[in-house]
Amino acid sequence: MKRKTASKVVIQILLVAIVTVAIIVTWFILKENGTNNAEPVIQNPVGTEESKFSIKFSYGSDDYWTKLDMTNAGYKTQGEYETAVLNYIDEIAKLLGKEDWYKQYTNEDNTIYLNLELDLHGAEELPYLKYPEKSDTKTLIFNLNYPIGMITYCDLPLVNALTHLVTYDKQTGVSSFSKTLDDGLCDYVQNHYYSGKGIMICDRPAQEAKECNYYVIDVHKVVKLEQRHTSLAFEKLDTENNGFAMRYRYSFVDYLIQTYGLEAVMKVHDGLDESAYNSLSKNGYSGLISDWKQFLSKYADFTSSEAQIESDAWESNYYLYRRYFDFKY
Repeated sequence: MKRKTASKVVIQILLVAIVTVAIIVTWFILKENGTNNAEPVIQNPVGTEESKFSIKFSYGSDDYWTKLDMTNAGYKTQGEYETAVLNYIDEIAKLLGKEDWYKQYTNEDNTIYLNLELDLHGAEELPYLKYPEKSDTKTLIFNLNYPIGMITYCDLPLVNALTHLVTYDKQTGVSSFSKTLDDGLCDYVQNHYYSGKGIMICDRPAQEAKECNYYVIDVHKVVKLEQRHTSLAFEKLDTENNGFAMRYRYSFVDYLIQTYGLEAVMKVHDGLDESAYNSLSKNGYSGLISDWKQFLSKYADFTSSEAQIESDAWESNYYLYRRYFDFKY
């Protein structure tokens, strides 16, 4: 009789264990399915219970993770992408001393919307992050724009776009009074995650390195070489809009941070006009440009091996972007 009772107890324990495991497995499956659906998710990324602030995700007009081949993508599921966005926002805010960036959003507009919009044709080069219309103060939708191949063949350069988001001023409708400081800072932060100084061809290595690899090239050496062959005026960095200007802005901001420190440069970045440069130099913007040019003139040139790496990198870059824009949806 005792043996039968003991057997019943063992059987009951096994049944309870089986049921418990089944419940846990079912919960994980339901959770995973819920993560991968295209339904927008609301998150509080940086401990913002006081302000009730939240971020809501949306995805243009399509369910990208269901319809696209994400075999080589940096973010293979919607859940991975959303987790990366929230983590990057938190890290960028800490790096720049902007932990309170979200406090500008009141109880009336305490949600911002991040809308991922993939360009199916690649016909137009758009900024990675498009700000909301200045007149729209209630519904703030930030559009993240990328060529469709960028998400299917490689990581999205999220750090660049999200730096714009963290530094965005709702009152002025921009991140900074200066395009030079704005773009240069975003490139600086993006490359902070890799070498701290370089031009990223692609965010990270993928399975097929030939198709999606990154090369870190010293931006100051690139600009020093390019300035000998271009007519870009250093003093007009805010008004030029081409690849040369983008690299020059990054070099200038990196030089300022090396010389004066990130905290001091952020104070200039957050200033109201060009007079903010006076906090770094009594000669203001023009004096800093002159100092930067002197810095470049004394900077080391490419070695022969580095020159070959640069050549290979730009060839790889061209090939990679052709893959981005030639992708058929």
